[in-house]
Amino acid sequence: MNQVNKNDILDKREQEIWGLQDMGYEVHWFTDFHVRINGVLDIYPVNLKWHDLRCKTINERIHERGSIINESITKFVERKIGSHEQ
Repeated sequence: MNQVNKNDILDKREQEIWGLQDMGYEVHWFTDFHVRINGVLDIYPVNLKWHDLRCKTINERIHERGSIINESITKFVERKIGSHEQ
């Protein structure tokens, strides 16, 4: 049985997030565990959680949160924010 190293998984996720910058997204790392994309979408690569900082309406204070499931980080960001292909 082939075991996957957790550090390899995290390295792959980190590389994928840095790749977003090459695609035209603004990537800001607060820590190794917290990154913000385009100032509006926080991603936590260790557990694949996300937090959309945008409100749906002016009066609404609740932001969307969840987990990235069965989708690459890149595809998820494209779906949540939109494509930034150059």
